[in-house]
Amino acid sequence: MKQKIFIALYCLLSVFVITACSDDDENIRPVDPDELLFKVTELEASTTSYTFQIDVSSNRIPYLCLYVDKEVIDKIPRPELHNYLMEDLKKQAEAKGVAFEEYLGTISHRVSISKHTISNLLAGKMYELVLFGINGTEAAKKPHCHYFQTWKVDPISCNFDVQVDVSGKNPIIDVKPENKETQWYCCVIDRPTFDAAKAQGMNEALILQSYFSQELDYYLGMMAPDGNVTQEILDEVLAMLLRTGDQQLELSGSGILADTEYIWMGIAVYVTSDYELMFISDITMKSFKTKPAEMKETTFELEVDNIRQTKAHVKITPSDLKQVYVCRIEELNPTTEKMSPDELARHIVATNPWIQFEAQAHGVIEYENRGLIPGTKHCMVAFGYEGGICTKVARRDFDPAPPADPNTVEFEVETLNVTSDEISLKVTPSEESVYYIPLLYPASEDKEVIKGRLMSSWNQVLYQTQQQLNPYATIWTIIAQSAYLGTESMSYSDMIPGEKYTLMILTFNKEGICSDKDFRENFVTIPGLSSTTKVDGMKTFGIFNGDDEKGDIFGQPEATKGRAIIALSFNSTPDVKEAFSSSGFNEPTLDELDPNQLPDSEIISSSALNWSSMDARRPHMFLVADWGADLIAYSFGVNEKGERGTIARAQIPVPSQNNVGNIQDLKDLVDELNGKSASAFMKPEMPAWEKSKKEIDIRKCMGTRLDNDGQEVKVPLRPEEPKKMSMKQVWGKKFYLPVANPI
Repeated sequence: MKQKIFIALYCLLSVFVITACSDDDENIRPVDPDELLFKVTELEASTTSYTFQIDVSSNRIPYLCLYVDKEVIDKIPRPELHNYLMEDLKKQAEAKGVAFEEYLGTISHRVSISKHTISNLLAGKMYELVLFGINGTEAAKKPHCHYFQTWKVDPISCNFDVQVDVSGKNPIIDVKPENKETQWYCCVIDRPTFDAAKAQGMNEALILQSYFSQELDYYLGMMAPDGNVTQEILDEVLAMLLRTGDQQLELSGSGILADTEYIWMGIAVYVTSDYELMFISDITMKSFKTKPAEMKETTFELEVDNIRQTKAHVKITPSDLKQVYVCRIEELNPTTEKMSPDELARHIVATNPWIQFEAQAHGVIEYENRGLIPGTKHCMVAFGYEGGICTKVARRDFDPAPPADPNTVEFEVETLNVTSDEISLKVTPSEESVYYIPLLYPASEDKEVIKGRLMSSWNQVLYQTQQQLNPYATIWTIIAQSAYLGTESMSYSDMIPGEKYTLMILTFNKEGICSDKDFRENFVTIPGLSSTTKVDGMKTFGIFNGDDEKGDIFGQPEATKGRAIIALSFNSTPDVKEAFSSSGFNEPTLDELDPNQLPDSEIISSSALNWSSMDARRPHMFLVADWGADLIAYSFGVNEKGERGTIARAQIPVPSQNNVGNIQDLKDLVDELNGKSASAFMKPEMPAWEKSKKEIDIRKCMGTRLDNDGQEVKVPLRPEEPKKMSMKQVWGKKFYLPVANPI
């Protein structure tokens, strides 16, 4: 009978019922089913089964326990979930020819379940347990949901015999896995980092997952800096990260700390044919401690002269020019000022997670430090560092001159450029030693609210800094890191076309905001939008094989190798002064060509799209993309008044080896367009479309520095970081973490 039930449910809605082992005829008085609370504990999982335990808060309230294919349950709005499931159960009762309430009585529970196993599940499938109390045919409105997944591969037994020798310069780790044929992965992590991860709620599997992801990205970035990750490269990187059989590993590198406890973690893994990585054994852990750093006789001579408000000439001379050492110019606060040289050095090491990268054989260092904080005591400190402090610490304190009065500084503001979406300013203070921030915001906003948001955001940064890096940081530390000194050019984006903006320049002292007297209400009216200014009518000039280009046209053969080069042309109206274009991957769930689904405002404000300048009279775009890429082109023009036209969108033909043109045609076009400066190629981006927030983000009020001339430099559109090939990482049954609570 149960077999027929399961088949019927699978055909209808893939909703399964876990039935009680026996009926309980106890007459229970009416109760509120929403009062019942559940706790589900996972006991065991395999490729075809899942075992769990259920604890309930009351034995008086009957409840149902169902399991559902997650793909089915995801299609149901959470507030409608209990009604959806009850309707399905009602259909099941009708199919059996029994009353609905009677049927519920046969499948309900009234007590905790110490152990139950669901069998005949699909391997690697995601399911959801749904539990809710009932009162007759009335269901609780807030079901309890528990996600689980079956293994794609059954786990194996693979313990590791690990022996660590720390007697030499670098620890030697001998690893002997129980299973000699299975691939395994390992990492070494210092105890403080491990403990911090555990305190944040990560378990050992998640720590290994995070470590592996970072290593994978690092090596893919090294081996494919242009982002062109092939299957061969991925196989090579995995061969570097995964091991088989007995191995002897040497722990080396600048990141190894002396006199520090480390934890070795290892686990057996399985990589599927479509590059899903799975953890398939228990984790083996082994802790060990590195030996203290060997002390050296190197000394340091520190010189500081020509001390001004924000600058000083400094020189560090080590007695041994080959000595690896750290040198710092540190601002001092009441706590760090009282520290001894050794205490300060230990503080620097403890609060800087990247200290190992600072430690270099610098030799003699001599330069003008331009980053001093006016009126704040500083010190220059140097010490040998080879995994730990290994020399006597040298320290020299000095005092930059105090800043000018923040209340008396005057500002000269020059508008460099203004369009419908962006404005560039150049700000010159009368005193170079006063910290300031120019805030540009809609005139309808209250200045006190804007000031409050700024200080609130800085206080959040201060809290994070104190918690994670420097417990002695002050608000003056954050101001010095965030505010400007001297003449600066800055750009403000995400402007609202046609809106009036106010400019407020704040000055600061050690306590926070000192003055807001430079207040320029209705400072600028952002140009509106133009309905006549257009760069559209995209046409495909040709699709070319990047292997034929060989760097002769664009000068970057590694970037075009193995890819398609797409040459596109556009039409522009006579009033276009500047033309811009960009491209992005087509998002299957969104029609980018429809302005109602994707407004121009969201496209122009996307940080994921990089815009490249085109010749306003003969606009062309050259795009380097993978074969078969599904891409969208975006283009717009700006007229003499700074008004932006409508953003044109067009589907780019999918590049195929069957429609490749002659590379000479591409070269002739580029030459005709006056060389590479007019033909910088682009790479498509993957924008994360997101609707604009109604509340002003204080970061949008703060400008971004430009170059020394106050202008943006047009360069070939390249991703800021190499794009990695998508490699799904499935960590057995543990990989899925729900992100939303049931409602």
